[in-house]
Amino acid sequence: MLFRSAEASFRKAVELDPLEPVYPRNLGGHFEALKKHEEAEQWYEKAVQLDGDDPFSLNSLAWFLYSNEKDLEKAERLSVRCTELMPRESGIQHTLASIRLKLYGWEGAAGSLLDWLRLTDAEFFQTYHTDTIEAFQLAISQGRSAELAALLCHPDLGPHCRPWAEAVASIAGTDSSAPLSEEA
Repeated sequence: MLFRSAEASFRKAVELDPLEPVYPRNLGGHFEALKKHEEAEQWYEKAVQLDGDDPFSLNSLAWFLYSNEKDLEKAERLSVRCTELMPRESGIQHTLASIRLKLYGWEGAAGSLLDWLRLTDAEFFQTYHTDTIEAFQLAISQGRSAELAALLCHPDLGPHCRPWAEAVASIAGTDSSAPLSEEA
């Protein structure tokens, strides 16, 4: 019942203000929550069509595509545009880092991961710990533990990264006690 009334409200909002991207984006989220992926994607696409510079619509579609492993190159393009519009938003940087990790592996995502980690605070870091752990596991499985430890010890990163750096350094057999060079 609640979902039907939410859908009706969102549809009415689209009808009343057809040029506002937030309403189709909300419908996209609604249908995604219901696991109606085809409808979700259509509504996210509509939101982006209405305003190709709305970072929230761009990020919603990019994350949807990433989460459903559909057209990751398009997801990356959308996400890059988001980071141009909101470069200091850690959630948007997280989307780009996640997409690049899936597309290019550790080597192609390291810069984006660093950009994201520079902006994130301890609370956000913990909220997205599952994705973070997946990224770290990939680096470790590819023999990149030392590079990952170096990345986590980067001087631009906050103290919330230190426990992760110590854990990864112990796997890599490296020292995480000192910040490492810019090359990380």
